[in-house]
Amino acid sequence: MSGAGHDPNKAPATGAFFIACCLLLAIPGPVRAQAGIVAPAPVQVAEGCPLDRIDEQVEVRQVFDGDTVLLRDGRTVRLLGINTPELAHDGRPAEPLAVEARRALVTLLKQADSVGLRYGPQSLDRYHRTLAHLIIDGRINVQQILLRRGLALAITVPPDLWQLDCYRQAEVYARDRRLGVWSLDYYRAGDVGQQSPGRGGFQFIQGHILHVGRSADTVWLDLAGDVSLRIDRADWMYFPHQDWGSWLGRDIVARGWLYRSRDQWQLRIRHPQNITVMSDE
Repeated sequence: MSGAGHDPNKAPATGAFFIACCLLLAIPGPVRAQAGIVAPAPVQVAEGCPLDRIDEQVEVRQVFDGDTVLLRDGRTVRLLGINTPELAHDGRPAEPLAVEARRALVTLLKQADSVGLRYGPQSLDRYHRTLAHLIIDGRINVQQILLRRGLALAITVPPDLWQLDCYRQAEVYARDRRLGVWSLDYYRAGDVGQQSPGRGGFQFIQGHILHVGRSADTVWLDLAGDVSLRIDRADWMYFPHQDWGSWLGRDIVARGWLYRSRDQWQLRIRHPQNITVMSDE
């Protein structure tokens, strides 16, 4: 699944692949989708996710995938707070529901009279994409809609914590009803103690914490299967009064971007919302 905030294992949303696969959203004026995509019934707006402000009104030119769009002024916008299934690239097939997530975003924009950006505290990611929450018609939070349909997963990437609880509630709504990704085995947490992670990118993993280590700058939660969860000093502020040793022996589910480093799989935990004790699920 594609990245939120910044994606350590994902190329920027530019280049031949994205130009080939993206959906062109027409001509100036209200945002419209490519011909041939049938719009569903009008969007049902859930309560919650109150909007405090809109920082800029924009025109969307293209939809790259379920969480990345191109503006008419040339900027690429990465939607904050969510992660959607990965489209096919670099010889890898599309993840389940990737096309559906992209189509859903196109359809939402087709129904919009206006598109607003609500920026996070960090303006750009490592790929120079603008980071923002996407609001249509001044009231509809796009991230919340995709989460409630099971076409996105919530991910907390500090320093952006806006709508953290609301987005997670939207995810729980879809999970409880087994909508979208929550209906598929592909997106269930894999036990790293019984199988190799197999692939990088955004994943859910579950495991038993066998060892807790700490250096001057990093806390390491070591799981079976040569997988370690990494919490960097820069993020310790989000774990106040944490007794790191208390994690020893816990069974957890973690979400984030899994990558290979020094012959080991690692996943960085940026916020407590991204790691859950299984008994708390």
